Amino acid sequence: MDAIICASVPRLTRISLDLKDISFMLLPNMDSGISKSLFNYPVIENLLAKNYSQLNFKIMRKIFLSALSLILIFNLFVACNNADNDTQPAFDLAAARKQIDSANIDFMKLVSKGDSVALANYYTTDAKLMEPNQPAIVGRKNIQTAIAGLVNAGIQLDLTTLDVWGDESMLAEEGVVTLTAKDGKQLDKGKYIVLWKNEDGKWKLFRDFFNSDLPVPSAK
Repeated sequence: MDAIICASVPRLTRISLDLKDISFMLLPNMDSGISKSLFNYPVIENLLAKNYSQLNFKIMRKIFLSALSLILIFNLFVACNNADNDTQPAFDLAAARKQIDSANIDFMKLVSKGDSVALANYYTTDAKLMEPNQPAIVGRKNIQTAIAGLVNAGIQLDLTTLDVWGDESMLAEEGVVTLTAKDGKQLDKGKYIVLWKNEDGKWKLFRDFFNSDLPVPSAK
């Protein structure tokens, strides 16, 4: 198969490439007879063929080194990226549960004190309190208003966590709850699911809903 490359450069009018025979035709400032005798000389032809082979080798070597460099850079990028991922600490669910337990203890104390403002601050600004038999109460301020009357009555709240699961951005807590009056009489007991949202590095109530285990009172 023959390949012919033609180019126009000073003193070089054509380069003809052949897989069997490589010939270069130059036009130096000499007569055609000298030129013909020069390129008919086997040693010169072999030298030119050798120079062409060396040129091809240099080009291929540059291409190979460039490709190798790109591969090495890509591998280094992937390795560094994986190293960054490996350095990120894994989420500690057990530690998060301890924080939830601590928050619940403080929450129960605030109920006993009747501090509705501090209780409301445990909720996110866009929180929802979902009590049974009524629409959801939306927003921290509305939640504070709703629980103020309840905690001012002097009730006691007991929360027991059964399980916690989730990740660094959101936790779900399952538990049971008991409400007791000042005189120790049980007012209600039930179960709850709470979604805790990490807001500014602190776990806060994002969704709070519960229902009673007691039977619905019969209509009189």
